[in-house]
Amino acid sequence: MIDGKFYSPEEFEEYLKSPEIVVLSDGNGGSSIQPFFALAPAIYFVPGVGQVALLATGAIVVGGVTIKAGSWLYKTISNYFNDPKRVIASNYGIPQSLLDSNGKVKLGSFKDKHGNTPLTNNSGTFKNGKWSVEKDTAGRGGRVWKLKKDEKRIASLDKNGKVLSK
Repeated sequence: MIDGKFYSPEEFEEYLKSPEIVVLSDGNGGSSIQPFFALAPAIYFVPGVGQVALLATGAIVVGGVTIKAGSWLYKTISNYFNDPKRVIASNYGIPQSLLDSNGKVKLGSFKDKHGNTPLTNNSGTFKNGKWSVEKDTAGRGGRVWKLKKDEKRIASLDKNGKVLSK
């Protein structure tokens, strides 16, 4: 029961498949999204459920109610957000097939017209279907590659494929 509405386990698990991260202020006038490790402190908006907050203390708050550690709901949410591949895929809209188990983009799955990959050639554009990776020439903040879908930038990556930002 959350905010007066009852959810079956199946319904709640289905809602968890479409969370949207709530971008938080970093306190310096900027914002940050950092779902790079298990249960990263963050607030997600889960359509049909509301806000799910993962706190730095390990507590989970759903709809303003702290969920008891060890409960079915706590385990379900923990298991969902402990999968970096799933978290990166849902936050950035990147297909899980392009991600490794740590949530990094598999750079070796992108190729240029000569069969090179971003792992073997440090410049150019590499394609995988509608997706492409191209060199980020600005290189700010460790950004080495731009991940694009249909020529639209989706994310910035480091040299190993770690998603750094949108």
